[in-house]
Amino acid sequence: MKTLFINKFLSRETIYREPLGIMSLASSVDKKHEVFVAEPNYDNLRAKILDIKPEVIGYSVRTGFHTYYLELNRTLKKEFKFISVFGGPHATFFPDMIHNDGVDCICRGEAEEAFLDLLDTLENKGDVTKVKNFYIKRPEGVYRNGCRPLVEDLDTLAFPSRSLFHSYPDMRKSKVRSFMSGRGCPFDCSYCFNAALKDIYKGQKYVRRRSVDNIINEIESARSHCDFEIAIFEDDTLNLDKKWLRDFSNKFKRTGLKLICVGIRPDLTDEETVSLLKDANCVNVGFGIESGDEKIRRSILGRHMSDEQIINCAGLFKRYKIACITENILGIPGTDLKDDLKTLELNLACKPDYGIAHIMQPYPSTKIFEYAVSQGMYKGNFDNLGSFYGTSSLEMSDRYERENLQRLFALVITFPFLYRYIKALVRLRMRFLYNLLHDLHKAYAGIRRIPYKRTVKDYLSLFKRYFLVT
Repeated sequence: MKTLFINKFLSRETIYREPLGIMSLASSVDKKHEVFVAEPNYDNLRAKILDIKPEVIGYSVRTGFHTYYLELNRTLKKEFKFISVFGGPHATFFPDMIHNDGVDCICRGEAEEAFLDLLDTLENKGDVTKVKNFYIKRPEGVYRNGCRPLVEDLDTLAFPSRSLFHSYPDMRKSKVRSFMSGRGCPFDCSYCFNAALKDIYKGQKYVRRRSVDNIINEIESARSHCDFEIAIFEDDTLNLDKKWLRDFSNKFKRTGLKLICVGIRPDLTDEETVSLLKDANCVNVGFGIESGDEKIRRSILGRHMSDEQIINCAGLFKRYKIACITENILGIPGTDLKDDLKTLELNLACKPDYGIAHIMQPYPSTKIFEYAVSQGMYKGNFDNLGSFYGTSSLEMSDRYERENLQRLFALVITFPFLYRYIKALVRLRMRFLYNLLHDLHKAYAGIRRIPYKRTVKDYLSLFKRYFLVT
């Protein structure tokens, strides 16, 4: 079967990130089926489809971006004949998207084995209505199948198919590569998909980790095909297991690569953790503060950690000269502008190298979604959700001021003297200027916190993706 994945993997949102989900799906099927990729911002989709003649077109979609792919699929369906398959978080947690025009199948949950099963069944003209993990639309109705068990031993999975993307220079020449050491998170943050995914796989071992040797083998395999300098680990929480981290630090440092960890849990971070990361040549970490109010963190967000633990975590990374990036959420249901300013204040106490502020988006099947609906702050129309860097979809007080704060948040952390003026600044009708300052500062910070030597061509490519590509 010929399968084409369509995805914006060269957009502003994906700078320094690889589409590991699609790469993993591709590697799970490419020994038996032909796999292709297309980037809507760079490819002539019509010409590519005419050339490939795919029998299946797949989309991996997040809530807020799903409307783009649904509309694109409807457009393609008018001209071409193919089976459309939607997967990813939105399909998993909002499977009723199967009822949208042009959607033939949706896949829920982890899909390597499921997608191979679907393609094999299609090729053999079998009964696809019984393939687990899939909802299948037929003229007589929709067939809804449960999910097969999770893969317990992640070492048995094929390495992500990176070479599939090498026809795109930005991907082939990238000095930054993405990796994951495991799947699943033991925590139940109310705004995160993990709690809902655990319910789908109730009774199974949800948190799984690859062996360190398997990860090192993947790194060496990637290096045999492309030259890179930085490995970004995108795990939700890399520092869950101290014993595993000791082994990882010892073996990763031998690669000579720089390490970036986007998911570190502050309440699990001590001096040994930071020392191990430093020994592994870690140059940058990310951790969530989310709210500057401990009560809000615990009661609304489900993050059971103290201000002291967060400040101590930041201080340890500062002491070991590892740059740290914080993640924060503004516009949390049940809060006001004063609470958002308190989040900024905790960041100023931590002194991170950059502070990311998101606008709360109540994604389907999360506890924060249920809470927002119960408080009358959200009516549940997921088509209104956009990027969490944009505007809030919630009913809230001081909306304009809080959205302005999101644009100014990182700037104030970099230039703390601005804090004394912040209450006045957020009231000004200067959204265009704030957007511009936010984007320029974020682009500059991205270059600083992802340290490798760039050519003029690299800078031009980054400029195009960040400012010109939708």
